[in-house]
Amino acid sequence: MGPPPADGAQWEYAARGGTTTALWTGRDDTSMDGAENLYDLGTDTTDWRPGDDRGYMQPTDAWPLHAPVGSFRANPFGLFDVLGNALEWTLDAGRPYSQPLREGDGCTSNTDIGSIRGGSFSMLTKRCRVSARLNGIQDARSAGFRVANPIQGGWTQDQDR
Repeated sequence: MGPPPADGAQWEYAARGGTTTALWTGRDDTSMDGAENLYDLGTDTTDWRPGDDRGYMQPTDAWPLHAPVGSFRANPFGLFDVLGNALEWTLDAGRPYSQPLREGDGCTSNTDIGSIRGGSFSMLTKRCRVSARLNGIQDARSAGFRVANPIQGGWTQDQDR
């Protein structure tokens, strides 16, 4: 059996890629064009419609659903698909930023159900931000996980900006 999925703080650190914005690409939805595999007009032709106000949709790409890893730009840390393609399961449950992080791994003590982070091909950009989290695996059809190495040093949490 392989290592466990990343905890929320590890995932968030990696997904931000050293940036301080809600999207590693910048502050507005159009900054994600070509950066992540998110909901687009091609996805809109499938049965994966989001069901709410569509809002901004990414330009159509070659993949209405999942795209091959590395088809879109990497974040500043060189990681692909951290906010698109597939939602990612993390070890600890969604929690307020006021909850302290454990020394050593940055996890919280609330690990019973995990949380889903990031975005997927079936998500509108407005729903996809680094700090977004869902408790449990509600959208398992478009979720997976990413194995992560621990980060050395003290843990900090970024607030949604």
